[in-house]
Amino acid sequence: MVARSLTTLNQALKTHWEGLLLLTLSTTAAVLGLGYYFSAQDHRKLQRIERTLNQAFQEDISLRLPVSDTSDLCDRICHMINRRLDWISSSLNCAQSTAVTIARDLRSPLANGFMALQKVYSEVEYGSDPRPSLDDLEKNLRHIRTVFDTILRVSQIEAGGHEISFQAVNLSALVENVAEAFHPVAAEAGKHITADYNADTILIRGDEDMLKRLLVNLVNNSLRFCPSGCWIRISLTATTEAIQLVVEDNGPGVPEPQISQIFDAFFRGDHPRNEARSGLGLSLVKAVAMRHGAIITAESNEPGLRVCVNFGKPSIAA
Repeated sequence: MVARSLTTLNQALKTHWEGLLLLTLSTTAAVLGLGYYFSAQDHRKLQRIERTLNQAFQEDISLRLPVSDTSDLCDRICHMINRRLDWISSSLNCAQSTAVTIARDLRSPLANGFMALQKVYSEVEYGSDPRPSLDDLEKNLRHIRTVFDTILRVSQIEAGGHEISFQAVNLSALVENVAEAFHPVAAEAGKHITADYNADTILIRGDEDMLKRLLVNLVNNSLRFCPSGCWIRISLTATTEAIQLVVEDNGPGVPEPQISQIFDAFFRGDHPRNEARSGLGLSLVKAVAMRHGAIITAESNEPGLRVCVNFGKPSIAA
């Protein structure tokens, strides 16, 4: 028989269990510590988000959330919030600028209207004919109504409420009709207008009234700013790749740095051609083009201006 003391074994087992307990406690403490550290970081980030948003919406809309290089979930949220703040800031600036521009543009016709109204009162009082003053008053009121009607029309088009009326539209016939309607006006002003299209029937899906307004505004813009002796050309081409509508002239044109801005609402450059009556005609053209999924561009025609509306691939076979 051999006997061996278990004291050493029991001590080893005790030491082993104590080590495991200590390791478990230290691991748990480390995990809790790391969890607290990262949660505290996230909490501080959320507090910064709260403070910044509160300041941005109450004091300074230009404030933005800090974004670190870790690219964690909070940073991605901050980045999205910053993008939305940029959009809100841009919208507010645009709305403010539009309101100021509308007020500036309507100040003159309102002042002229009040002057005409005062003249009407005076002429009625002294027995004169008030009709010329009434004509001036009507003219200024028509201008004010045109501005508001155009703003409303652009808003409705951009909102997309007209898609339900989309149907097959023959662009060839539309170009021909618009050119014929403007021909007497152009001839009377000593200008020449032509229309060219490479097919008798070029069909797209859209709203005929809106497309007609697009073309009328483009032609009217060229006629208004081209002096006597100039020509205006409307061309429509259809291929398997794209349908293009182009209105060009050999008038005074637009300075190169300002061409990209002529479709902005109320834009007025330092060139006579940009001094439109309301500054909204080409803005409406852009809205109609975008509503039909078209890309509109403008470039110098050397001399003159060339506006191209690209409708992309034909959606309807002729």
